[in-house]
Amino acid sequence: MAYSLIAIDLDGTLLNEEKEIDDRSIRAIRAFEEQGGQVVICSGRTPLATRWIAETIGLQTPIISLNGAVLHDEKGTLLDQKTFSHTGLQQFVSFCEEEHICVHLYEGNDLIVAEKNRWNEIWVDQNILPLAQTGGIVERRNMYLEECRVRVTPDIKSWIENHPAISKMAVFSENGDFRAIEQKIKAALPDVEAASSSNYANLEISPRGAAKGVALKKLAARLNVPIAETAAIGDNFNDISMFQCAGMSIAMGNAPELVKAASHHVTASNNENGIEEAITFLMK
Repeated sequence: MAYSLIAIDLDGTLLNEEKEIDDRSIRAIRAFEEQGGQVVICSGRTPLATRWIAETIGLQTPIISLNGAVLHDEKGTLLDQKTFSHTGLQQFVSFCEEEHICVHLYEGNDLIVAEKNRWNEIWVDQNILPLAQTGGIVERRNMYLEECRVRVTPDIKSWIENHPAISKMAVFSENGDFRAIEQKIKAALPDVEAASSSNYANLEISPRGAAKGVALKKLAARLNVPIAETAAIGDNFNDISMFQCAGMSIAMGNAPELVKAASHHVTASNNENGIEEAITFLMK
């Protein structure tokens, strides 16, 4: 095969709109593995949430999470982690206050928020998905659920002083123009990077130098896979860094047009067996 390592995004890509994974996608992954290839998840989700999905579909490979800021090996050992500088955190929280936008901070597998609201009130259930149709075992899910939580901290700025290991932030707003906010961030905040995983319904913020593409390069080097033999499959703007470095990039049919334009190839949507079609294409 021309490609021996595939990095696959989750939401909007491997996961369909019901947040399940189709049997045909799983069978395609098994077929690729049987030919000697490796499939890794590369997601903006937390390490715990990503591991739960990998376990449910039988993946025993490294995991890239929090948009490339965190890399674990197949045994769950932390290999690499990018965190925000103290200055970057303080500047960004102040920016959110000035712009009147809600910020979430990710510390490990916990979500840190200033208050409970509609963007985080059911976060734990959304983070550790049921995966009932995919084959998720209820007892195993319950174990994962116990390991993550939403922590309410009204004074985020003070909390930051003693909790420096933040690898991702996300911002939400009732009426925010996130394309404009992204440009403000790029112009005023050099210590962070911004990208959207949901066509600008929100923004996900990473430490400078952390991106899915950077993590894919590190993983490929660790696995002794030439970057030309890697493939990336995704559906949104935070996947473009993967597209820019992989030997073959495939956008989902449900991706925004600008994301499709950044890819080498376009497959069917996440509701139309796009992963099976993409992996079949890569195995030709």
